[in-house]
Amino acid sequence: MYLIQDGRFVYVNTPLASMLGCRPDELIGFEMLNFIHPDDRQMVAENLRIRLEGKAEALHYTLRGLKKDGTITHFEVLGRRVEHRGCPAVLGTLLDNTERTLAEAALKKRTEQLRLLHEASRRLGQSLDLNLIYETLYHVIAGVMDCDILLLSGYNPHDNLIRCVHMRYEGQVKDPGQLPPIPLNPEGRGTQSVAIRTGQSLLLNDYIAHLQTSANVYRFNDRQVTKIAVPDEEDSPHSALIVPLKLEGEVVGVIQVFSYRLDAYTDDDLWLLEALAAHVVVVSHNAVLYGQIQDELAERRRAEESLRASEEKFRVIFNESPDVILIINGMGFIQSANHAARTLLGYDETQLIGQPFTGLLPAGEKTAPFVWMFNPVEAGARLGSSNFRRADGSTLPMDWTANRIGWESGWAWLLTLRDASERRLLEEERLKAEMLHLDVQKERELIELREQFISMISHEFRNPLAVILSSSELLERYRHHMAVERQIEHLHEIKHQVRNMSEMIEDILKISRARAGKIRFNPAPLDANEFCRVMLKRLQETAGPRHRLVFASDGEYPNVLLDEKLLSHILANLLTNAIKYSPQGGEVRLSLSSADGCLVFQVSDEGIGIPAADQEHLFKPFQRATNVGQIEGTGLGLAVVKDNLELHGGTITVESQEGAGTTFTIWLPCQAAAAG
Repeated sequence: MYLIQDGRFVYVNTPLASMLGCRPDELIGFEMLNFIHPDDRQMVAENLRIRLEGKAEALHYTLRGLKKDGTITHFEVLGRRVEHRGCPAVLGTLLDNTERTLAEAALKKRTEQLRLLHEASRRLGQSLDLNLIYETLYHVIAGVMDCDILLLSGYNPHDNLIRCVHMRYEGQVKDPGQLPPIPLNPEGRGTQSVAIRTGQSLLLNDYIAHLQTSANVYRFNDRQVTKIAVPDEEDSPHSALIVPLKLEGEVVGVIQVFSYRLDAYTDDDLWLLEALAAHVVVVSHNAVLYGQIQDELAERRRAEESLRASEEKFRVIFNESPDVILIINGMGFIQSANHAARTLLGYDETQLIGQPFTGLLPAGEKTAPFVWMFNPVEAGARLGSSNFRRADGSTLPMDWTANRIGWESGWAWLLTLRDASERRLLEEERLKAEMLHLDVQKERELIELREQFISMISHEFRNPLAVILSSSELLERYRHHMAVERQIEHLHEIKHQVRNMSEMIEDILKISRARAGKIRFNPAPLDANEFCRVMLKRLQETAGPRHRLVFASDGEYPNVLLDEKLLSHILANLLTNAIKYSPQGGEVRLSLSSADGCLVFQVSDEGIGIPAADQEHLFKPFQRATNVGQIEGTGLGLAVVKDNLELHGGTITVESQEGAGTTFTIWLPCQAAAAG
């Protein structure tokens, strides 16, 4: 109970004094407003005035009071006007309802949080688009707490990496790729690693202190994210909420909310974020599953459309093909026939379906070429040429190909028959023409070879000439504006292209002279070992450090009769090719030995190898392996090697496997030079 006159306490009982943290005598004479919260003082003063002026006998209201130590407390006030010593005063009672007020405020706050959570859950569940889900999550969080930075990360237990999947800085979406994947720290360093490893949330109102022990510290700004060595007090967040994202009891990621203010977050904020995390992880997972389902459905639709298109294409090809197409089951019976069966053989489809295929073979025609048709293990493609019986009893020569295909629930043979009458006639005429005009054909081959030379020159020289022209024009027009290094680059490019053209012309001249019989074989005494060593030393200087050129010999061959010039062309081409077609580097080996009166040279590398299908034509002019890609070349080098070997009376073989290197072996007949 209290009595106030002229705004000051004139009486205070012990319970009220205790509520304010004082003794009764300490309050007598003090202004009552000093013990009222500043925000409520005007309201209390107005109420006192109303009562003292007699406008209200009694007032009942609540206010916030201040204890002696500054602690805020809540009071319920009941006061009325009285006379004290002939002057108006206010006599009243105070009831401490701090606990009830705080409980009501907490209940109101929790009710609002639940409402917000319910609304957030509703909004989050309305979309299966991850970007919209993250957008909604940000606005919900930013509406109830500080959210200067928002990070969502996923955790993959298979590679133990934490990857950022969504990032916002001051409300703006940023590229999460600016934050590199972070390995999970098993020792517990790093807030994300702690949250993932323990499954517990973190409320850090002094975040800078935690950054001191972190191995991954980043500075955020409106342009980019930068990794820094030491936390920056000015640019680093000061408060953080770190909450693990759990799906079916397993931690699958982390949500992080940051503020640049100290002590920005409360336990209520953490509770709300944990509740939001439980919802967002489910809707995000559903969105991912939905996306996967949509991708699978789209892929299935594409597959179905492709299948329908393939079936339609097959039907059109099957029926419109000028060749007879038969589908024959594993028992040798015809299952389907196209329209060409009537055109070429004279059979209706109904006459063929269900009939044995061998019924199409003339009487006395051997069935041996088709025994594979009845072998269920046979799966390879087959081809051949046979006579087939028409519906009128006549025969028709036909070329055929057979391929095993899937058919209904099993397999069948797709047999294609093409009229070979004209081909056989042309073949006979061609054989006669070859026999009668062999000399003309040889001349034609020479003409074709010259045409190939001309065509190759016009094609292969076009690019080098274009580069030379371009570089020279640039130097002519802009050299005054170019750095010296850039001018030198252009000059080097011109020299490189000129060198390539010169080498190409040299190879063409060598082949032309060899084919025209203008190159002579001039053997002379030669130290084969020293010759090889000198050549390898010269090539090693241009090959660079990635290639190791190695020479091995089973003995010394100091005085053998060889044509040094031809041998130089042969080995230089093979060794240069070995280096060029080993773009990753490795060992290039030149070996020397002797056998059966021959010197045996072997050039081996660890390069790209030569496909088996290309090896047969390898020594023909203008032929290159199909796997050379962008490696420069004209297809002339090995033709030069073969021509020079033939002049030397030698032979060459190749052993190669694609991707596993190549070995060329050369046999050169030779004899020791006479002494003296």
